[in-house]
Amino acid sequence: MPDGVEPEVSSSYWDNRARFKQLQESIDRFRYLQAGWDSYGTEAPNQASIRGAIQILKSLEAESFPPNRIRPSAEGGIAISFANDRRRGDFEVYNTGEVVASVYRTDQPTSADVWEIDPKGTGILAAAQKIREYLS
Repeated sequence: MPDGVEPEVSSSYWDNRARFKQLQESIDRFRYLQAGWDSYGTEAPNQASIRGAIQILKSLEAESFPPNRIRPSAEGGIAISFANDRRRGDFEVYNTGEVVASVYRTDQPTSADVWEIDPKGTGILAAAQKIREYLS
């Protein structure tokens, strides 16, 4: 190899790290939302939902499974969303600390599969795997 030429290294690892850093920063900004942030009187995400969303995000990063979007939830908390064509998957972290996951099709929203998960142990990873399989 000529002097001064480095071998090309795949940047997918660094792209993934950068994506998750952006998502983490999004969650951090939710701390500054006030009640009624959506003009409907919805509760802003609190510390419990922020901690829960960060925990889920760290698990997703370890699995190299970035969500398409993270946003405050109209239910009071944080929604972590995945999409592939008409298929969707979500984690919803409520201000109570409760976490639910769901999979559904946008053309069949009434047939959603929704389940509560234990955010400790393997609950997050099992739900992420189910969402990943559903989307593929």
